[in-house]
Amino acid sequence: MELVDEAHSMEWRADASAYIHDMTSCESVDPYHYEVDESDSSVVNIDKGLIAKCSALLVDGRVPGWGTAMEVYFAWDRNIPIVVWGIDREDAPKWLRYHSTLVVKELPAAVMEVAALI
Repeated sequence: MELVDEAHSMEWRADASAYIHDMTSCESVDPYHYEVDESDSSVVNIDKGLIAKCSALLVDGRVPGWGTAMEVYFAWDRNIPIVVWGIDREDAPKWLRYHSTLVVKELPAAVMEVAALI
């Protein structure tokens, strides 16, 4: 698994939030707006708390990291739908395909799929 660049993560989340705001009546949650303490336990517990309150999880599948894998499993274990974007389903790793509700290529399509699921 590759290391995920924080700027990359922040950029796609901002794009996703804009799409969600413009294209749906859904509300987005960005963990970067909540993580003020950089300690491991703080970041993980905040992320888990946010995911547990969400109706769906949107995942960038282009460069998944360890945190992404854990978040996907955490959501899946709680029956929270998971939409992965950025890759073709057949190119996704088996574990990601298994735990994902949908895998779509483009972010706008992923946003619309999330809105349809919730």
